[in-house]
Amino acid sequence: MWVVLLIAFLLLSPTRTICAEGLGQIEVLGQLSTNPYDLDSTANPFGAGSPFNPNGINNPFSPYGSPFSDRSATNPYATDAPKLYDQQGNYRGKLSANPYDPDSTSNPYGHYGSPYSPDSINNPYGVGSPYRSDSPTNPYGHGLRIDGRYEIPSIHLPESSSLVLHAKGLEISCGSQIRHRPSGLHLRGAHFVPGTLSLPPRGLLRPSGGFR
Repeated sequence: MWVVLLIAFLLLSPTRTICAEGLGQIEVLGQLSTNPYDLDSTANPFGAGSPFNPNGINNPFSPYGSPFSDRSATNPYATDAPKLYDQQGNYRGKLSANPYDPDSTSNPYGHYGSPYSPDSINNPYGVGSPYRSDSPTNPYGHGLRIDGRYEIPSIHLPESSSLVLHAKGLEISCGSQIRHRPSGLHLRGAHFVPGTLSLPPRGLLRPSGGFR
């Protein structure tokens, strides 16, 4: 709903603008797991693994399960497939059918797809061990968290605007155009590094004014 209000706001705003590119939303798609009893498991046909889940990787019509979507785990040509993280937040590669993506779990020569890499879910003695609580192959475990990313096209905000966005996992980036902290930017629970402004869950961004 807030996306619709944001677009309407922008269309009716003055022409003077500041950059606010790369607006995206992080979506938790469930847990990559063989546990059929965990509601968050992709192996639970009544939970996250339901073929009717609008954001499920098992739904061939969802952006994360369609064989034609660039964000899909099943598209062998996808470049923006969902990402995997363990319980400690460590990155475990992309859940992807693309055998050429270096981060893909389907790349037998990649760090996250090789059966010899300790960080690969395909290594039964590493991350893929059936005895680890967060292993996707443990039928009694919780598996790995699957994160998808929903991109919103680049936008521009009026210099004189004061806009409040409440978001979960929101990121705003202007690439090389941002060299310093944006002027007039009020932050709560957020941190800024050159090129990227990241907000944790329930973060607050209130841009008002231009960028220095």
